Amino acid sequence: MAYIIILTGIPASGKTTFSKYLSKELCIPIISKDYIKEILFDDIGFQSRAEKVKLGVASMDIMYGMAEESMKLGNHVILENNFENNSKPRLKELIEIYGYRVINIRFEGDISTVYDRFVRRDLSPERHLGHVTNDCYPPKEHFNRVSTITLEDFEKMVISRGILGFDIGGDVIRVDTTDLNHVNYKEIIHKVREMIG
Repeated sequence: MAYIIILTGIPASGKTTFSKYLSKELCIPIISKDYIKEILFDDIGFQSRAEKVKLGVASMDIMYGMAEESMKLGNHVILENNFENNSKPRLKELIEIYGYRVINIRFEGDISTVYDRFVRRDLSPERHLGHVTNDCYPPKEHFNRVSTITLEDFEKMVISRGILGFDIGGDVIRVDTTDLNHVNYKEIIHKVREMIG
């Protein structure tokens, strides 16, 4: 039985860091929407918020296309993204067509704590510009990294878009990332291995 392992959860909850660890431990490649988006930003960019949204949609389409090619071969698949309600139709379609079992590793945590990490991440010079730029490519000289979303808007976003508590069926492993130092990666890997058999 082949599995699709979906890493879901609110932004800045630790999905990307864990996905790399999971991929290495299970020897299954990750297909990450954000990684695809970064490549598209570097090569193509965007000139407006609307174009940025289109680039994000294209990144999702590529992620699903790559996943389907792997699923055609019956390989296990790891997908990593801030999955939301509008992600469900295509995801469900792939799962049903290829008869995959689902493991949803859901990253959660105290909203205000994760929001603080989200803001710090956007302000970091290491954060890829494709995620923090909204209307300019390449970014203007002396680009100022400022997170404009408030805690209230952040919370509304993750709830209204279905990011918080995303459910596509299958087995769910809930991970509390309020304190990243207390997240036991090895325990999560052990659970996934038991599920996959």
